[in-house]
Amino acid sequence: MRRDDKGTVLVLLVLVLLALSAVAFVAVQVVTNQMARVGVFRVSMVSENVTAAGSEATMAIAAANPSGFSLFVQAQGGNITMNDVSQSFFDTGAHGSFGPEATTMDIASWRTTVPLPPLTVPRAPGFESGTYCFRKYTAQTDGYYSMTGAASGDERNAQKRYVATLFVGPMKCE
Repeated sequence: MRRDDKGTVLVLLVLVLLALSAVAFVAVQVVTNQMARVGVFRVSMVSENVTAAGSEATMAIAAANPSGFSLFVQAQGGNITMNDVSQSFFDTGAHGSFGPEATTMDIASWRTTVPLPPLTVPRAPGFESGTYCFRKYTAQTDGYYSMTGAASGDERNAQKRYVATLFVGPMKCE
């Protein structure tokens, strides 16, 4: 090795370490971005499930009392909320509806809007026409879920909307 080449190995080593540091920095950025995406996707999926639960709860109310559903909706001003069904609709315990992240949950709610008056139709899917009538509603359920990140303090929220056509009945035709 010549005397002029003594610093060459040190310079090459520094360049290799610099390149490895850049690769490590990019890898950390990719993992951080992917973790953020997964968190947002999870909040979005939970919001969709909250909305589906609201839509199904509205259908259950209609199925439980078909003849009184219009009066119930009218008494609620055309809006059925989660609290109208149950004060504790979701289990927010550590192993409940939302899992261990429920401790950072801010809001999980839904509201169904049912326009009145309903359309009375002489038939519905699965029934023969003539004997009974049905009330046809178009119910719009809006669900919302919000959660604050425990470690980072960032807030994530999502909203979803379901629209369902409800045939409530059968009832005697008037």
